[in-house]
Amino acid sequence: MRNCIFVLLALLLASCHSSPSYTEQYYRSKEVYDKYHSAILGMWHYEENTYRMRYNCTFEFRADQSFTQTGSLSLRDSVVVKGHTVWGDWRSVVDTVSTGKWRMGWSEELNSNYIALDNKVGEGHVVEIKPFDITSSGQFLLRVDGSLVEMRKGPRPQP
Repeated sequence: MRNCIFVLLALLLASCHSSPSYTEQYYRSKEVYDKYHSAILGMWHYEENTYRMRYNCTFEFRADQSFTQTGSLSLRDSVVVKGHTVWGDWRSVVDTVSTGKWRMGWSEELNSNYIALDNKVGEGHVVEIKPFDITSSGQFLLRVDGSLVEMRKGPRPQP
């Protein structure tokens, strides 16, 4: 009985001191973080404009892993008067601001680098996974609303 307790105690102690085993995804995520973390820090913006629509999206990624995202959508109508298009005034349809924590890594499922945005929504959280890439020329490409778009460094210029 004493030998049995000794063997169980030895197994328990041995299992407590084993080194952790990491997955390939962990190592690839660490590589992505080490390579891109400092490049992502700061303010980035994307805008898309047509005759009828203005869409602006801004991200600010901070070193403490917090972020702020703003987005706005404005629309306008047109009428034809004597064969000429006359544009109406812009009206704001959506203005959003979200904050939370961000992290980056590698997703085997997406086969891509990603930025995960943990948005505070009321009492809960919504996590968005956004694939990204940084090209050899330094362009930051981020999936925004389903499309991979080029983000521009700095705040959005005022119209």
